[in-house]
Amino acid sequence: MLSLTKVNLTKSDFERISEIISEETMDSLTRKLPIGLYTTFITLDGRNKVVGLTQHISRLVMGEGNDPIDTGTIRVILQEELTKVGGTKELKVRLLRPNGGGELYI
Repeated sequence: MLSLTKVNLTKSDFERISEIISEETMDSLTRKLPIGLYTTFITLDGRNKVVGLTQHISRLVMGEGNDPIDTGTIRVILQEELTKVGGTKELKVRLLRPNGGGELYI
């Protein structure tokens, strides 16, 4: 089972909708989401570190028609979402930003 959170980046409170998905793999879940840019990484050191997080987030703004993303905001949202999962076991995380959309899927 996978966890999916959709974040509305156009709302001032960054409205979030979270759900548990019964997909077998991250790839099968990604195929059901809108087409866009994505990046995948794993957490390290008890979920306290991600190698190259700035570069991972930067990939999400490369698409034509996408508005800029404040990397600090994405870091805060990501940290909050990882905390909700609980525990310290390392996680594989995928961020997806639909083309031209004001949303972010975690």
